[in-house]
Amino acid sequence: MTFEELGVRDDLLRGIADMGFETPMPVQEKVIPVLLGGDRDLVALAQTGTGKTAAFGLPVLQRIDAHRHSPQALILAPTRELCLQIAGDLADFSKYMEDVTVLPVYGGSSIESQIRALKQGVQIIGDIPIYVAFDSADTWANPELFQFDEENLPIAVAGCPPDAFSATGQLWGNPLYDWEYHKKTDYEWWAKRIAYSFKLYDKVRIDHFR
Repeated sequence: MTFEELGVRDDLLRGIADMGFETPMPVQEKVIPVLLGGDRDLVALAQTGTGKTAAFGLPVLQRIDAHRHSPQALILAPTRELCLQIAGDLADFSKYMEDVTVLPVYGGSSIESQIRALKQGVQIIGDIPIYVAFDSADTWANPELFQFDEENLPIAVAGCPPDAFSATGQLWGNPLYDWEYHKKTDYEWWAKRIAYSFKLYDKVRIDHFR
């Protein structure tokens, strides 16, 4: 079985060939034809690293109408790392597609700038939270960025007080940033993160919480 036999279009075939993909993974063989076949609900379960992003990403890209400069697909990811990974893969898959823009969004900038970005024409949006997961690469590589104790365990974690969405509040569990440390470094880590994102994407939004 090949990606071409699954129904993947030529411009996407060129993109995945550049990435070294030759033979579809099992989850891709099962999912791609179904999603290319029409609108329907689908739940696909597979282990990490088995090709799930391409399984849904290639059909999403193939079904995008490049002549419509408005959002046509919304992909939700639980962490910034995963969203950036997905958006980067979609950008690589679609490198030979004309007039298709992938936009990862994650809080921190004004709503006005996000509206302007959308009006400029974005077909695919990725939205990620400002917080990172406790088991993310960021917490392991840069523990000084977070409120950790001597054993690199969170002193406090993110959450939300009771509000209209939850009468008892929410406990997200993400480690909190040590903003005093970030201030001392002139927010260097954030500047590098955002600068790198702009190498991959046309528009970036940092989603924030109260």
